[in-house]
Amino acid sequence: MDGDHNQRRPAMISVSREVRERFPGLTVMLAVIEGVEVKGSSRELEELKRAVEGEVRAKYRAEGLKDLPAFRCYRDFMWRVGVDPTKARPAAEALIRRTLIGKPV
Repeated sequence: MDGDHNQRRPAMISVSREVRERFPGLTVMLAVIEGVEVKGSSRELEELKRAVEGEVRAKYRAEGLKDLPAFRCYRDFMWRVGVDPTKARPAAEALIRRTLIGKPV
């Protein structure tokens, strides 16, 4: 990488033997996103957010959200690693719930 900024080293994630034994089906994924431009605001982004919020409101209801299969898996995993998901919701569930109750994203 000496001076060449276009070459990237592969990102490595190390999972301890204890974690692999406790959660044999666990998959860890990493995404590297490049070319992101941070702006104060963007009309296009706000339009996209409103469209996605509409899709979320059409697809989900706050009641029973925690029992949908994807969220149930996250919650069960959190319990197993000692995190109470009623105190710290999985991020995706929290974001959808926030949208459903009308809070800004």
